[in-house]
Amino acid sequence: MNAIATPPARLALIIDGVTVRTVARADQAGVRAVMKDFYAAEASGRAARLLPIDDAPPAAQVVEDDEDEDTVEVPRAVMAAALAQPTAAGTVSAVAVARIEQQEAWASAAGFALPSTLFAAGTRCIALGDSNFVAERRRVAELPAFDAAAREVAARIRAENRSDVQAPMSALSMDQTGRIVLPDGRALTVTRSAFGQLAIRGGFGAGVRYLAECCDPARRAVNVSADLANANRPAVLRTRNAGEVFAVVSPSYAAVDADRVLLAAAPVLADARGEVTYDGSSTRATALWMPDLVADLACGDIFKAGVRVRTDDTGGGRIVVEAVLFRNRCLNLIIIGEAGVPTLQQVHRGDLGDIEGRIAVAVQEARDLIAPFLEAWGHARAAKVADPMETLRKLVYGGDLAPPTKGEREHALEALTAAWNAEPGDSWADIANAATRAAHEDRDFTQEYRDHLEARAARLVYAVAA
Repeated sequence: MNAIATPPARLALIIDGVTVRTVARADQAGVRAVMKDFYAAEASGRAARLLPIDDAPPAAQVVEDDEDEDTVEVPRAVMAAALAQPTAAGTVSAVAVARIEQQEAWASAAGFALPSTLFAAGTRCIALGDSNFVAERRRVAELPAFDAAAREVAARIRAENRSDVQAPMSALSMDQTGRIVLPDGRALTVTRSAFGQLAIRGGFGAGVRYLAECCDPARRAVNVSADLANANRPAVLRTRNAGEVFAVVSPSYAAVDADRVLLAAAPVLADARGEVTYDGSSTRATALWMPDLVADLACGDIFKAGVRVRTDDTGGGRIVVEAVLFRNRCLNLIIIGEAGVPTLQQVHRGDLGDIEGRIAVAVQEARDLIAPFLEAWGHARAAKVADPMETLRKLVYGGDLAPPTKGEREHALEALTAAWNAEPGDSWADIANAATRAAHEDRDFTQEYRDHLEARAARLVYAVAA
């Protein structure tokens, strides 16, 4: 592969091995048209290449194979940076305009309603925008793998040892400590929200605030017990930690709790980074992907994509799965707009197994909606390695992940192996993740080697993707 010391004068579009068009790099309108043709060819499944060159073959001439020294070919990441006319902040970049138009077409086809931009789409970001992109890319890269984050929260929920108790409301009462007494004599504490649900279901919801805050314990116990005795409805008390009622729902409520939702989603999103939060009742999980770099980052760029899963285990909401796109609306990557397309809005009704099956299908459908963006940002997950351990050994002993001195190789390989074992996988992205994890977690590495690992990990993924 030939190195490019300075940006070449022209750009050639090659489709199915034939140069179909060349354009001067300084011709902004021409570059924009070529980029649109390139994306259109790729979308139709044709073999398309963009070559920044000094001497392009004439139109309709078959391009020589990759071994020909007259043909300069570079990975897409390098090509994108090289072909772009240096674009000043606040001016429109033809490369960015072409990219954004393609993104808008993908988004529209998938049903996304993108938020408008505050400047003309394609207007180059200022330096702060570039810095904010790098910071956000680093933040996302440092998130745990979605699969690991989802399983950690699912384990926390399962450790609550939840159980549901069904009983006629008329058989319930309240003691002077504010606990709900079951027909079998057990007394359970009740959360404020669960008490509100109990009162509404029992027909005395208007007095919740008075009973919860203003009444002395004895009077409250008498009043609540009397109201419950007159309630001619069944209820399901959702309990956890062997003593707390955290929700009161109807007998028809299908308890597909957040742990089951997360475990149904995790396999489909295992290659993403993940943000998963649980507050005791509701759960929100977002799988995220970002490109490693964007040539001429601009207003209007979709720079991040994800799949979001939301659920509530207290009867307060549906199970929602949606695909999400994040768009830069300004020049500094501070005003961010979101566009979402739901693929599931499931009420807690019906067969538990059927609902879990719908969750997995909906998560895959949401991922499919953002697939064009993920593919454009790199195919590292599709690039497999035959033997991850052997690959790591080769990278450490003389490859891109080699430490500064030979004496550090053994320790480096041990650390990388341990990092890979924490998040195993058979793709190049998993190798890169291991390098990043080792750089963050191994305290015996020098700062120089940690920086080297992080930098090489990102390049490794992009080189393979390109």
